[in-house]
Amino acid sequence: MKIVKIKKNTRSSIIEHFLILPPEPFTDNIVDEFVEEWCESDTGGSYYGYSFSWDYVKDDILKKDILEDKIDQIEDNIKSLNLRKSEILNYLFEDDDYDD
Repeated sequence: MKIVKIKKNTRSSIIEHFLILPPEPFTDNIVDEFVEEWCESDTGGSYYGYSFSWDYVKDDILKKDILEDKIDQIEDNIKSLNLRKSEILNYLFEDDDYDD
């Protein structure tokens, strides 16, 4: 699995972000597109512009930490979605709430 470290330079800050790429072979041009897409979705620098650079993460310990953090984020999202699902199901099956 490939991970890239993005460094986005804006007028007032430097934003660093790790992007986990899908497990497919990529050319640098395709990685550039993924990085540019992330930079555009991040609001920093949207008014005055920005520049960016990226490099592959090669440190195995850092890679492991990044992947473990991503797993934690995914697990938190799953918990949140399950809670929301339970709330909706509870609402759906409560007879009194159908009158609202």
